[in-house]
Amino acid sequence: MDGEQPYKIQNDYHQRAVGFLRQALEFDEQSNNKEMAILLYKQGIRELEKAVNLNVDPKDNRAVDLHTKMRKNLAMARERVHVLQDLLRKENAIPAKAQAVPPKPRHIPTKAQHPTPHKIYSPPPSALPKFCYRALSPAIASSSSSSSSSSSNRVALKPKQAPTHVIERKEVSSKLNDNAAAAQNKRPVLKLPNVEKKELPSKSDDDAAAVQNKQSLLNLPNVEKQLISYILDEVIVNKPNVKFTDIGGQERAKRALEEAVILPVLRPEMFTGLRAPVRGILLFGPPGNGKTMLAKAVASEAKARFFNITASSLTSKYVGEGEKLVRTLFAAARELQPSIIFIDEVDSLLTERKESEHDAMRRLKTEFFIQFDGVQTNSDDRILVLAATNRPFELDDAALRRFPRRIYIQLPDSRTRKHLLKHLLSKQEHSLTSSDFEWIANETHNYSGSDLTALAKDAAMGPVRELRVDQLKELSVSRIRPISRQDFIQALRKIRPSVSPSTLEKYIRWDREFGDGSS
Repeated sequence: MDGEQPYKIQNDYHQRAVGFLRQALEFDEQSNNKEMAILLYKQGIRELEKAVNLNVDPKDNRAVDLHTKMRKNLAMARERVHVLQDLLRKENAIPAKAQAVPPKPRHIPTKAQHPTPHKIYSPPPSALPKFCYRALSPAIASSSSSSSSSSSNRVALKPKQAPTHVIERKEVSSKLNDNAAAAQNKRPVLKLPNVEKKELPSKSDDDAAAVQNKQSLLNLPNVEKQLISYILDEVIVNKPNVKFTDIGGQERAKRALEEAVILPVLRPEMFTGLRAPVRGILLFGPPGNGKTMLAKAVASEAKARFFNITASSLTSKYVGEGEKLVRTLFAAARELQPSIIFIDEVDSLLTERKESEHDAMRRLKTEFFIQFDGVQTNSDDRILVLAATNRPFELDDAALRRFPRRIYIQLPDSRTRKHLLKHLLSKQEHSLTSSDFEWIANETHNYSGSDLTALAKDAAMGPVRELRVDQLKELSVSRIRPISRQDFIQALRKIRPSVSPSTLEKYIRWDREFGDGSS
């Protein structure tokens, strides 16, 4: 199996295991139904074992990361099953021990001495082990409830039968509560998507870096621990699988990012004094041309902590909380340097200050400028603030001063468009020649990278649109005709450029006035 097939099989097993484990967590934590939780845990464990036993290509980073994560979840699921089984054995042993207590020798009264019969006090229903009758069969549940109700109404003793030991409700329930509390403390945390965490963070290897970061910052002065934990959740631990070579064109932006991030890590003694890397880089230009992709490539190739920050990361409904989050962000970045703070759509945070602006937003911007380049900052700090925006003309003047490198991410030229089209169609069957690619590149003037992607997708649907629904159900994928030049002619009539010439002119004017003037 080559290509995507091994990873797809591995991911299918993982998704099935996630479904079983999610249901097991619901029975375990909400319903407290231990038998059903154990059953679902074991089904999830079987799916994880199948996935772990697959051969993984060491060059496939996605497959290796998923394999490591599944091994951790498998170990924690097995541990939880053992804990639940031990807890069940203890719960079942409590009533048995209570009934096994030998009766104390005592005088058996006659009817004349004690005419009232003794009652046998059975354990309360909450003290008995909870079996998943309802989940298995309604008939079993009804028969079980009827039998339990009849046993609870049992009264008269035979004349020569010694009274059994009376089980106190408080005694049994307290023992069960103690066992449940002990098991709760031993409960591991499984890393499942869309499942709310109810425990403290686990000490798994995948989260070891984040836990270590939090522990190292717990004693920072004038920084609240809760805010530190909140900011460190924005640190990217699993690096994106994007390289600079995956991005077509934008050579100037790649070179600037290498000078500011990659090279100083390789040769720190060379980049000192006037050669010290810049602390702020602004990527601006029309949408859909790879600004965020460049940031992902930096996160993938840089040997530095990467903070992925948006407006929601630094704003709060509480007055004064936003400024504290900004201060915590830069304190964490200094402690974990070398660090990269990436702010996508920075215009949502650092727009020009106005008199009608809300006071909380004004204070947040002021705190950001102070922490970025203020009295308390150190010129030796290895922190890079990388920002991206589609609206550079709305930024505050103080923000522009703190981004000395302002790089215009332009629309792809004809050569880059041709390269992008070939890359998009590399895994599709097509009959396009080199002259066809040249013609399409010339016809897509002012198209952005995302526009070219939409164009290629629409052209790829051309052969499918020619088939009827009944043919699609039976026809093999290999028998669908290749994508042709005519499909692109039809797609060009529907997919138009998303950036107007007037908007492009605004970018060019701003670049000549404030940018590096490369337009």
